[in-house]
Amino acid sequence: MRPNHGLPASLPEVRLHGQASLGLAHRVLLWGILDVIALRAIMIGLGATLVSQFSWVLYVFGAFLIFTGIKMWIIADHMPDIANT
Repeated sequence: MRPNHGLPASLPEVRLHGQASLGLAHRVLLWGILDVIALRAIMIGLGATLVSQFSWVLYVFGAFLIFTGIKMWIIADHMPDIANT
């Protein structure tokens, strides 16, 4: 049995030549989180710039939110078929 090293069991393992490298998995997870934070900041900045330059874009964003909300409301009672996924 391998030692847990205090990490949750759901942490994905990065395998190199059949052996799990815990240090590499930690580094990949760290860089993934940092990339997501950076990309989110870029997207927020681009969205704010678009809205300030073109005010009509706000209506497009609003229509998209309304559309996705209605779609979620329609399929709220639908139970997914996990066996076919």
